[in-house]
Amino acid sequence: MRSSLNSERRARSELDIPVKKRIADAASTIFAHYGVRAATTMISELAHTNVGTVAKLFGTRERLVSDFLKSQMEDIELSWQEIEQQHPGDPEAQLRQWISNAKMLSAEIGTPQGQLSRAAAELTGPRKDPLLSEIEAFWQSERRKILKLCEAARFRDPPSLTDKLLLLVHGAFNERLAYGYKGPHSRLAEAGDDLMVAHGAQRKPVLEIE
Repeated sequence: MRSSLNSERRARSELDIPVKKRIADAASTIFAHYGVRAATTMISELAHTNVGTVAKLFGTRERLVSDFLKSQMEDIELSWQEIEQQHPGDPEAQLRQWISNAKMLSAEIGTPQGQLSRAAAELTGPRKDPLLSEIEAFWQSERRKILKLCEAARFRDPPSLTDKLLLLVHGAFNERLAYGYKGPHSRLAEAGDDLMVAHGAQRKPVLEIE
């Protein structure tokens, strides 16, 4: 009986939240767990509403997907802001911090980077999806950021190093512990150092984050 009362109170508490926020939160949860192709009915059920209300408040389903993707992008941008605050005016240190952060995050499921990669795969089709263009534009922006850091650090052949580092980091995110805890991602910081040394950096102790 007590469990039933608790469930009822929890349901009432959820319904106290404005329906638009319930839908937005539900969409983020559903997309994170089931991908951006998840049905709108799943979102409406989790939000304790109906598909008609979702359409009325958000228009097309793509609006919810776009909002979800933008939230992932904002999380990544926030991480870059923190890196810049930790190492102001030191482009090489910022790159090393980015790689070390990626090593730590690559051991987790559901990272913003992983969510964007999965969404890109799901949105790829015979016709170019505008939402896929949003993801591509974001990744190209990050590529330009890495290129500027490589140039500022005076590495040899910055464009080549930029692409190698991106392949390294995003490859680690896509691995997602497929090889276990001590998989290839565990050598990410070491591999990043090797690449930078090959392009003119002095070898430094690998920055580890526990």
